[in-house]
Amino acid sequence: MRPRPQTCDELAREQLWLNAPRAEERRDAPDLPYSFRHALFRQVLYQRTARLARAQLHRKVGAALEWERAAGVPVAAAQLAMHFERGREPMTALRYYVEAAEAALLHLSPAEGMSLTERGLTLLDQVPEGTDRKALEIALATLRGVSVAHLLGVSSTEAKSAFQRAYSRLADVPQHPMRGLLLYGFGFVLCQRAEYADALALAERADALSSTTNDPVLLLAACTVQGDVQMLRGRPRIAREWIERGLAAKESLDAAPEQSFIADPQVTLLGLLAIQLLHLGLVETARAAAGGARPRASWDNPWRGWSQSG
Repeated sequence: MRPRPQTCDELAREQLWLNAPRAEERRDAPDLPYSFRHALFRQVLYQRTARLARAQLHRKVGAALEWERAAGVPVAAAQLAMHFERGREPMTALRYYVEAAEAALLHLSPAEGMSLTERGLTLLDQVPEGTDRKALEIALATLRGVSVAHLLGVSSTEAKSAFQRAYSRLADVPQHPMRGLLLYGFGFVLCQRAEYADALALAERADALSSTTNDPVLLLAACTVQGDVQMLRGRPRIAREWIERGLAAKESLDAAPEQSFIADPQVTLLGLLAIQLLHLGLVETARAAAGGARPRASWDNPWRGWSQSG
C-alpha cells in the first residue's frame, strides 16, 4: 500500500521528489511519512495512476485508517468519507459523511456541515433504493437543515427545503434515531416562517410518535412548537400547558445534544413561559423564568448566537 522505506530514502536523498521527515519530528514520531517536495508532483502521480488502481488504493487507505481508528488513533470522519467515496464504496462513505457533519456541528462549524451534507446528498444517487439509503438521506438532510439554519437563518427557504426532504422520508423509517432532532428543527423553522397550520400538524405527529416510542426529544419538539404557535395565536393558557409539559420533558433528558438543536430548547421554553406569565401579571414569576434562561443565553455562551439566529 505504501512504498518501501528504502525507496523513499533514496528519493529523499536525491532532493527532487520527496522530503524526509525533519529531525525534530522524528524524535516525537519516528514513523512520520515522507512528503512530496511540491504538490504538483503528487497531483501528476495521482492523475497518471489508472482509475481502477486509484480506487483500490483509496479503499486500502480507508481500511487502514479504520484499523488505526479502532486502535485509538484519531482519524477524522471526513477523511474516511473521502477515501471510501473515491474508492467507490458510496454506502460506507455516506455513513462517514453523516458522522463528519455531526462533528462539524459539535465544533460550531455550520459551513463545514453544509459542505459535507451537500457532498453526501449528491453521493446518494450512487446507492440503490432501500431502507438504508432512506435512513442516510434523513440523517444528511436533517443535519443540512440544522447547518443551514445556523448559517443562513432559521426562516431561510433552504433550511425548510432540507428539513422537508428529511420529513418526507420519515414515514419509511419511523424509528430513525434523528427523528426528534428532525421534528424539532422542522417545527421551529415552520414557526419562524409563520406557517402555523403546518407547524401544528407536525407537532401533533411528534406528540403521537412520542406516545408510542416514549421519546422525550419528540415530546420536547411537540411542546415547543405547540407553545410557540399557541402563544402567537393568542391562546396563552393553552401555550403555558404545553410549555410546562415541554420543560418537564427537557428535565427527563439525561444529556440532550444541545449543539444539534437550532435553538436551545430550555432557553426557548423559558422565554415563552416568561412572556406568558408577564401577560398574566405574574411579574416576579416571569422574572424567575427569564432568569433561568439568561445564563444559557448569555453573551459568553458560544451557543447564544446560534440560538438567536433567524
